[in-house]
Amino acid sequence: MNKLAAVWGLYLLVQIWPAEARTLWVLGGRHHEAMTFDAMHCADSAQSAPAACVPRPEGWDVALDLSSVGLGVWSERAARNAVRWPDDPASELSLGNPMGFVRWSWNLVLGGCGGKGSTLTTGLRCSSHYGNLQYLHAMSASKGDRAEDTKEKMLAWTKYLLLVLQDAPQAGGGTFIEQNHCTYWASEQRQGNPIAEDMMPDGPTGFPCVVDKGEPWIVASLFAFYCTYNIYTCDVNLSEQTVKSRALGAILHLIQDSFTQGHALRGDCCMGVEDADLAAYQCAPIQQFNVYGLQNKGRHKAADKEPVAGESCRTVDMVHDPITSAARILWELKTRGVTDGAIDTVLDYVDTDILRLVEAPTPGDAGSGF
Repeated sequence: MNKLAAVWGLYLLVQIWPAEARTLWVLGGRHHEAMTFDAMHCADSAQSAPAACVPRPEGWDVALDLSSVGLGVWSERAARNAVRWPDDPASELSLGNPMGFVRWSWNLVLGGCGGKGSTLTTGLRCSSHYGNLQYLHAMSASKGDRAEDTKEKMLAWTKYLLLVLQDAPQAGGGTFIEQNHCTYWASEQRQGNPIAEDMMPDGPTGFPCVVDKGEPWIVASLFAFYCTYNIYTCDVNLSEQTVKSRALGAILHLIQDSFTQGHALRGDCCMGVEDADLAAYQCAPIQQFNVYGLQNKGRHKAADKEPVAGESCRTVDMVHDPITSAARILWELKTRGVTDGAIDTVLDYVDTDILRLVEAPTPGDAGSGF
């Protein structure tokens, strides 16, 4: 049965890939992982906040001591799984999880979330790839979205991930990740948090505040799903290590995606640029956050191939490159932990450097050349 499911799942992926699916690690390469390992090496070897990174030596033992954030030594396996999480938020895409291939193929494309607006109620895989959670991938959700608004959502998401890493004790008992998901987001909604509504789209009487089976979500639940052999239900792993690791992976994934021209336009790109050259990233402010549903999927896939530094990264020091950007955040967390001051420093860096906008950014659209 498992072999049959694996063959069927792979067949579905191959059939739907050219038309719809985004580049994920199974068929599209392991670029997120490689860039994460490069950033880990840079942060590990830096004596001060990195301003540039040297190539990772071949054979370097991928590991970074992140005891300061409660992760111990962040291993190659832990980092690899963590940075994949935004692309595979239910842990379905694994050669050891044949039923996951079938589930992912059906739910993401054949089952109908492709091309449709969706929220958290339709699941993480749909809402983050096609719906209103596309800021997890540094993209706008809809045509006409102001770049400033999309950026504010990305900053709010990053702050939330840092608070998950901090996991501070709460006045009412327990820690941050143990508190009720909807109680937290209802409070944030009253304070004007721009992503609060996305996190409880049907209000306090709908999912995930109320669920058909089991307990309502806690903060950790968002990061805890493992959809393996049962086609109808998913397991959860609410351990501190799993939740924190995935939160850190989501921060790094967001940074990396923001340098992909198919996600966010930087520099002079991409009208007239050949497919083979679309994967060149630029160290320049963001002109526009793109809308995936409006794009030519082949062009988007070409831009998601193995990244290479564009001309601006060699001649102009406007924005750090994606590896140095991630390394600075890892270095900050390694050396200072997740104190309130460290969180403020990281958020300021993401705001003023990584996600810096041009003076007059354009609203969300397919993106020039896409």
